[in-house]
Amino acid sequence: MQKKKKQRPLWKDLILIPIQLVLDEIWLFLGAYLDTKIVNPDAYGHPTFALTIVFSVIAAAASIIVLTYVLAKVIMAIFRKD
Repeated sequence: MQKKKKQRPLWKDLILIPIQLVLDEIWLFLGAYLDTKIVNPDAYGHPTFALTIVFSVIAAAASIIVLTYVLAKVIMAIFRKD
């Protein structure tokens, strides 16, 4: 006989959302901090905050991945047979 696989509680998946939001803030602050530290005062023109943009894209991609994962887990939990 096969042992029935124990289902993981849904709250453990849902807790990933606030954790990811905190990590997003860390990525954004890190990008802004690094941009302010490498500014060259002798440069001409308006500086582009490249690292802030790159870190924002990383944070957005990570958020999309986590939200898609959590949404899939919630949908699977709704349609799961007991």
